[in-house]
This record gives sequence, structure tokens and C-alpha cells, in this order.
Amino acid sequence: MRAPRFLLAMGGLGLAAGALALVFVWQPGLASLYDDSVSYLVMGQVLSPWTHASAAVADAFPLERYPPLFPLLLGLTGGAFDLRIGHALIALCFAASVFLCALHARSIVGSAAMAGATALAFALLPGAWVNLKGILSEFPYLALSLAALVQHRRLGERGDGRGWALLSLLVTAAMLTRTVGIALVAGIGAAEGLRWIRSSDTPRARRAALALAAPVAALALWYILRPAGREDTYAAIGTAMLRNLREQGAPWLAQVVLDNVRSFGYSWLRTVVIFWSGAADPKAILASAIGALALAGIAWRALRAQPDALYAIAYLGILLLFPYPAHMYRLGLPIVPVLLAAGAWALREATLRGGGGTRGERFATLASFAPAVLCLPAMAFVAQRALEPSPAGQRHPRAAIAEFYRFSVGSLATAVTDREIAILDDLDRIGETTPPGARVAWSLPDYIAFLSGRIGVAMPQAADASTFAAELANRQVEYLYVNAFRVREEGPGASDPSAPARLAADYTDPVWTRKDVEGETVAALLRVDRGRLEAHLRQ
Repeated sequence: MRAPRFLLAMGGLGLAAGALALVFVWQPGLASLYDDSVSYLVMGQVLSPWTHASAAVADAFPLERYPPLFPLLLGLTGGAFDLRIGHALIALCFAASVFLCALHARSIVGSAAMAGATALAFALLPGAWVNLKGILSEFPYLALSLAALVQHRRLGERGDGRGWALLSLLVTAAMLTRTVGIALVAGIGAAEGLRWIRSSDTPRARRAALALAAPVAALALWYILRPAGREDTYAAIGTAMLRNLREQGAPWLAQVVLDNVRSFGYSWLRTVVIFWSGAADPKAILASAIGALALAGIAWRALRAQPDALYAIAYLGILLLFPYPAHMYRLGLPIVPVLLAAGAWALREATLRGGGGTRGERFATLASFAPAVLCLPAMAFVAQRALEPSPAGQRHPRAAIAEFYRFSVGSLATAVTDREIAILDDLDRIGETTPPGARVAWSLPDYIAFLSGRIGVAMPQAADASTFAAELANRQVEYLYVNAFRVREEGPGASDPSAPARLAADYTDPVWTRKDVEGETVAALLRVDRGRLEAHLRQ
């Protein structure tokens, strides 16, 4: 297929994927309590040059710890205030990612048909569609990182100054979207360093060094200038890892890596097929084979010092050391197109080296469509769930919630989703039943600020009543929101989400409670009686 026809076809595929994604994600509210959408939206409202953030949101801003580019985009476009626009931006980035996936695959595989098959597989990837529900930085980062890989390959043997400047701009934008973009710097930097060792091309090495130094400097500048708040996520993780490594040694680190390997394998299957009946399920076997081929392609290309493979190794290496294996289904998504393209390359390369000739080329082309075909049953499942009606009067439709698509058993998906919807309703109710400026404690204070319009305060982590009361007093907490279901809880609520209500029972009164169908209290907003709290502290 000639280049113009290929570009036109892949542009059409990207537009079609983006249009369907827009229909899928177009909604006025959040899709999950289990992601970081609110963090980006809070930052976006504060960074917006057009509209002032509320006092509650401005107060929450120092708590957020993410790079600024995606929140700034939300602020500039209005997506931080009108969530339909925010969701539309994610659909647009998905469309761009599908197109750029095709360009990247074409540049390394050399076959337009196989590149198209790779892009089609990504466009049909069930895990990508479920992750589309969140207003998150994965898809903007995905588009920027793929664009950077395509641009680096286009530099050719020398590359002019403008080409290197564009690469630097793309990598900088990627790093200011997600900090894990440092893997992009590492991958391209390693490829250029190995190239310099072979060729001693000092002018090119100098240009590469300057192009890759700019993103690192830009990210460092952001961390220096951003408002001081709670400890940086990655600094906290690094400190905790060093402490655990010092105290528990190499066996602890080996267990972290092993847990992440297991989680990554499970997340890969969840991304490709969503559900399977066991290890002998043909869907699981084929998905595992595709994953193994992709990793083989990465290893093979890394031996050739190819930047996409070295980037993938750096990215996966970071994930293997990340001490939160439950998040691999989302954190691993940005590298999936690179893995799919490497798998297609390995398939074609092995066929050509095996002397298959024209027949072998046809086989490789047909086989490259296997991932896309494998995705179809799960995509039908996603479509069926998206079309399911919600109960009459439900403020947040089930189909708008990401967790509705993560469970194949309908009763379980409904129960988890309805529980989440009830919490979102509670957050709306908090704004309706507390005075402006009220200080409300919960484990997710930025959700209180964004959804309830009240000052969010982190729930104290103390497990004994005296220390808990002292921390409430120090933080000037006026209300406690307590939910019987665990939602990323810390402190006493981690094992018993109702613990804060018990610890504060002597000096709080219910503003309202919410009961389940069996009449059990599962959530409550408690008002702190300041006088009784002070009396409790004097005891």
C-alpha cells in the first residue's frame, strides 16, 4: 500500500475509533472512585486561565502531585469544569494514538498491512476501552510517546536541528504528562549512546544529548516550582522502597518483582480478553502466546539497539519495581502498542528468515490480524454493557462507571457499580447538607473538594481514640464522612472503614445516614461537636 493511501486508511481508522470512543465516554460525571481523574481535574481548574476555581478546589491543589501538562490542557479547553469536554479530550487522544500506532508499526515492521492490523488490534483492545472512561493522562501520554518514537525514527542517519528540536519537544511534553516518560529518555538515550559507540558520530550524539536533557530539565523545574503540599508520590515510593530494601533485603525486592510479573501477566489477559474460564481457555492461551511473541520481539529488537525496544524495557523495568501491583492494568497500557508492534515485527522477521517467501509473507500478514480477532468477543461484551439500561431515577448511570465493565458476572458488576454510585450520590449530598466552607474529612479529600464543593481534609490515620481526636482538632475538622466500604482507605479505615465513626462516637452526631436494603447503616455524615471534642481531649 502506498504511503498516501496508508495514511488515509489509518487516519480513517483513527477517526472511526475516536468517534465511537466519544459516544462511549460522553458523560457529565466521573467514571470511577478508583483512579486519579479528580487529581487532574482539580489541577486543571486551578491552572485554567479562563475560570476561577472554587476555594475548596484551590485548597486541594497543593495535595496533587502530578506533572502539569495534562491538567493545563483540561484547564485551557474547559474540560476541567465541563467533564464532557474532558472525556472528549481522552477520546481525541485515543484516536491520535490509533493513528500513531499505525505509523510506528509501519516504520519498524515495513508492512502496511501488518501495521494496519496492529493499529486495528489496539483500536479494538477491550482494556483500552475500559480505561477510556477515566479522565486520565494515559492516552495523552500514549499519543506523545508514540509520536516521539515515530519522530526519532524519521531523523534517519543524521537529522537536522529542527527534527531534533521536535523530538525534544515531544519527549518534554510526554514527561510533563507522565513522569514515567523518563523511560522514553532512557530508551532513546541508550539507543543513541550505543550508536555513538559504534560510529563515533559526535555531532549527532551532542544533538541527542541536548534534545534529551531538555525534558529532564523541564520536569525538574516543575518539581522545584510547584506548590508545596504532601510528599511527592514517587519520592515517597522511593523512600519506602529503600527503607524496605535496607530492612528486609533482596528477598523483599524479589517478591515485589514477582508480584508485579504475576500482575502484569494477569493485566495483559484482562486487557486483551477481559474474562476467561481458566488456563486451558483457548482465549487465554492465544492471548498469552501473543504476549510472549511481543516480549520476544522486544528482546530481539533490544539486541539490535532499537529505541522502541529499549524504551519498552525501561518502562517495564519501572513497572516491575512499582509496589502497587493492583494498578498494572492501567499503568501498563501505554506500552501495549509498542509491544503489539514488536510482536508483528518478530512475526514477519521470523517468517522472512525462515525462507517462507511470498507464502510466508501472506501467512505473517494473516497471522498479524489474530490479536484484533481475539479482541472481538470482549468488545462485544463491552458494547452490551454500555447499552444496558440503569434503574429509573439513578443519578449516575451504571454504564458510565468503569467498574461495570471489569467484571464478567453481571450480579457482581452491578453490586460493585451500585456501591460506587451510592458513594458518588453521598458526595453530592454532602454539598447539599453542609454550609459553604465546611471542613469535611474523608480518605479522599480532593473528592470532597471537587464533588461536594467543601474543604476536603485527609482522614486522620491514628488508630487510638485520643490521638485521632487530637488530629481532628488540629485539622479543624467539622464533619466526618464514613463509608462501610473500603475506597483506597488509609489509617484506621484500611482494615475497618467504619473505624473513624467508632473512634469519634463521643463527640459526633449524624447529619444523615444511608442504609442498605437490609437496613444496615453503610454510610454517614457526622458533625463534630466542638465542645464535646474539647472535653474529650481534656480527659
